[in-house]
Amino acid sequence: TGVALFGALSILSWYFILKNFNVITCTCLDKWINILVVVASFAFFYHICTGVRHLIWDTGTMLAKEDIQTTGIFVIIAAIALTCIFWLC
Repeated sequence: TGVALFGALSILSWYFILKNFNVITCTCLDKWINILVVVASFAFFYHICTGVRHLIWDTGTMLAKEDIQTTGIFVIIAAIALTCIFWLC
């Protein structure tokens, strides 16, 4: 997710710079840019949640196979919830 965030941030940065200087005048890309922003925000929250998951693993807890699967599902649900809260509030 870190590499995907870097790529999305690069694309978005160039898009907003070019849009600010009126190099890009068509609005046909706006829908795709909006989708990219939402997907990038999900990737950001997923990256944060998996980082917390790894910090928990560094303490030596939740390393059983069942716990790993449970925390994996929890990370996905938490990332979706955080993305929805971020965009809906």
